[in-house]
Amino acid sequence: MYYKLYASYGVLAHEKQPVFSDSASASEAYSVITVDIPDEYALSENCAGETLIEIDGKTHLLRDVLTNVGDDPYLMWYDGKRTHSVELITV
Repeated sequence: MYYKLYASYGVLAHEKQPVFSDSASASEAYSVITVDIPDEYALSENCAGETLIEIDGKTHLLRDVLTNVGDDPYLMWYDGKRTHSVELITV
């Protein structure tokens, strides 16, 4: 499923890397990208309008599992035993 993310630049302590989020940045230095989230991860929304993602039967806020590895967006979570990561392909 395609989903729109925001790549913010110049974020303190991340000046040389983009920081990905699911909402527009307060700064003017960002770009909008579209990523392909694998169909095995269901997206929904809570009553506050925040995006939720279901991973391995547990629901997380998308912003809590969204990160970057280098310049690429990733989903990363800990299941109690080990850390998992999935690269999000930019469309």
